[in-house]
Amino acid sequence: MSLALAIDRLRAADERVREAIRLGRRAPPDEGFADRLRVFGEAAGVQAGALEYAAGVGVTLKNLKPQRGPKFPHELTAAAFRPGPPELWEAFDAAADGVHQAGWDRDISAAAHHWRQVAELASALAVAVDLERSAQRAQSKPASGSST
Repeated sequence: MSLALAIDRLRAADERVREAIRLGRRAPPDEGFADRLRVFGEAAGVQAGALEYAAGVGVTLKNLKPQRGPKFPHELTAAAFRPGPPELWEAFDAAADGVHQAGWDRDISAAAHHWRQVAELASALAVAVDLERSAQRAQSKPASGSST
């Protein structure tokens, strides 16, 4: 475990999160939504891992200027139409709020915890959205063998 490696991991994780945010910045809630959720969840998991590693080698955020966490893409905010179970979205919103608050509090362990929650919830939401869309497609298909 080294401080230099922790810093490298944090930088790489930050870039991965920024890229995931760019993917969903102005995306419509289309068939690619679940895939973008997966990418965002994977990036959040990398961020959580980097923060956990950094905390393990003694990195703190106390000397940094307090700042809000990254702005999540609009399609992942409560203001957007978001397919999937509302209870999962409520938990996702709470975890996202935790990410933002940890930035203000400069608490690396809390940030890691909330990023891990975001990662797990984004993954669960991606699966739920895929299932929801599959069910909608199945309902919209005409029954086989029916006459038109």
